[in-house]
Amino acid sequence: MKCSPFSFKRKNLNYRNMPDTQKVYKIKGEKLVPVNRFNLEPAAPVTVLGKNVIGKKSVIVAHPVVKSIEIKKRIIPLIKTQKEYNPFIKNTDEFKEGSKFEAYEDSKVQMVFPQIQITPYKQTIFYYENVFDAEGNIKGCLGSLLVSYQLLKSRSSSQQNINLSLTQATLQLKVSNDETILITGVIHDDSNYIEFNLKDEAVKIAFTNLITKIEALKCSIDLYFEFKGYTEVKFRPIISLNPMTALRKNLSRDIVMKANTLGKLKVSTLNFRKGDVIKAKAVDARVADKKVKMSLPKETETIVKSTYIYKHNQTLNFNLSSGLFKTLNDEIIETNPFKLNDDFSEFQQINITAFPFNILTIYKSTLQPNTFLIVPKKYFIARTSDDFSPCVEISFFANVEGAQEELSKVVFDFAIGPDFSGFDSAKLELELKRNSFLDDENDIRFLFPNDLPDAEIEITGNNLLQGATVVKDGKYYQLNYETESLRDSNLLFNALQNGISQYANLNFIYKEIKDSSIIDTNINKTIGNAIEASLDNDKKTITLENFSLSDCVLSDIIVVDESKEVFFNQTFFQTFPVLKSNESKEITYDAINAILNSKTLNSIELKYEIVEDIQKEINTQSSQDSDLRRYIKVDIAPQPKKVGRIQLDVEVVNSQSLFNFDILKEDIKASSKRSFNFSFIIPGKQNSQDINYSVKYFDENYNLIKITTESLNYKESTTLEIPRLKS
Repeated sequence: MKCSPFSFKRKNLNYRNMPDTQKVYKIKGEKLVPVNRFNLEPAAPVTVLGKNVIGKKSVIVAHPVVKSIEIKKRIIPLIKTQKEYNPFIKNTDEFKEGSKFEAYEDSKVQMVFPQIQITPYKQTIFYYENVFDAEGNIKGCLGSLLVSYQLLKSRSSSQQNINLSLTQATLQLKVSNDETILITGVIHDDSNYIEFNLKDEAVKIAFTNLITKIEALKCSIDLYFEFKGYTEVKFRPIISLNPMTALRKNLSRDIVMKANTLGKLKVSTLNFRKGDVIKAKAVDARVADKKVKMSLPKETETIVKSTYIYKHNQTLNFNLSSGLFKTLNDEIIETNPFKLNDDFSEFQQINITAFPFNILTIYKSTLQPNTFLIVPKKYFIARTSDDFSPCVEISFFANVEGAQEELSKVVFDFAIGPDFSGFDSAKLELELKRNSFLDDENDIRFLFPNDLPDAEIEITGNNLLQGATVVKDGKYYQLNYETESLRDSNLLFNALQNGISQYANLNFIYKEIKDSSIIDTNINKTIGNAIEASLDNDKKTITLENFSLSDCVLSDIIVVDESKEVFFNQTFFQTFPVLKSNESKEITYDAINAILNSKTLNSIELKYEIVEDIQKEINTQSSQDSDLRRYIKVDIAPQPKKVGRIQLDVEVVNSQSLFNFDILKEDIKASSKRSFNFSFIIPGKQNSQDINYSVKYFDENYNLIKITTESLNYKESTTLEIPRLKS
């Protein structure tokens, strides 16, 4: 079946109360969070802050995604074993080293950052070793830059330290005045030191940076700490709800019921969650819509709790005579043994047969050992890590003037992630070892395009998606697309509703690397972890639990023991039953491999296919779900053999939008495909609630047999029937 809205007309709408959709919040537990926030793997701090702050003075920045508003006022217990304090931050732009903040819990208490001390680790700042080939010739070198870190805290009854958690450390190597190389460090929390592993040209550059007297060529280190804090923001707290959420939640009157007589706003959300959508009966939806209608609140001051990032920067420079520079044998380096190479590439493309170029592009770092940049060739809609639902939110905004509602804007928020699973990662690690691409025995590190702050990302090839705002979040991209066009809204909304692919190019540029991937927003092809596997080394069992909304078909497994030996077993899953939604199964170690009974396993990765059909999960949605969107179920009766194709042309009288559906012979034959959902968006309550449609029957040679023309009042019926062609 093919579907395409090919024409539309609309009336001019009133936008004088157009909402700021970036300030729309949704319910998550007992908090309001931004509607475009999905619970995914968090982005690295250096990615969040971007290249503009790398290597510069210390700063604090509110995380652009992780923030929330508490619905209920916090109740502080009368008896607490230890009082906790969080800073109240008024203006991050005015932050300086030594800045003090009031405690949110007690304005009389001042909060300060602990003093951060960075020193060479065990009297060594740098060491290196030569690497030899099979003939004993030097082919390169490996090295490390080592630093210790300490948080020097001081407390009193009137002053408390802000609780910091070190999440990332980066080393900025200066190739020239205008070129910097970013090296990510390994944090050893147990010993409070950081190790920056280097190889070849990076070893030479680091040594030169550490001893140079030229200020512009000195390297520096950035330590990224996270902490919780409160701030006061001015905004209109618009609440975006799906029908079932509106019924379940009793929102704080302080947040929702601040009236403004200038106009009214209605906001409702569809989030493609199975549990919420199927239970939304017609009568419930009408009640829910009344709850969603609210006066447009006045701009108000609201306390927001956020995750903040504190970045501490320090220049590293030492005298060569200090004895801090050593070889692997602990010999002190007294003269510069290196000669810089002005012409080098940061990454070199490699080929792994098991991962062809249409699946993955792999680049090996020339500056960091065992570090590989991977560019997956496909990106799909991701699923959240908490409830495994698709990361899609569609919000409808309408101005309310008396009994008249007029659509002002439709906003699509969704997250896409790479088609590269934990199983793929484990398999790639094994292939890199087999093909001798590793520099040493240390851990392998994979980088995604998001991990490079200087990388440029561009979406092309799709008029809708290329206009979206893109935010990096871990290895994911969060896309926000806003439109006032009914045609564009219907096109994207109907594609999501019916599992139709919308493709776009995701172009990636980093220095000399130019690569691209394909985005596919088909809601039936979502990616993300659906099965949780737990190991019991005492009982020698593996427990598999499917926490997703869909059934899963398992096909392979990788287990790694404590000595890093790897075991596969595809044969076992050839007869393994489908793991249904919310089902748990237990398998024994010896079922995978008899030798595993004597092993201690460290990790497990599964390969599986998720069998899902989001369209079926939504097809019970009634046409009364919202005054701004409608759902029509199309039922096609069995047809005689001579019918080779059916064309359905639909006109929505309310908005004068036109749609075309082509039902091909293979779809007509398959009973499962003779029923599908048709969804559309309307600008508001109008006089007509009809859709006009024509059905054209064609033979196998595409010759027209018959045309029928009908009308359907979608307020009275939600089913459009295509009857059997009479002889």
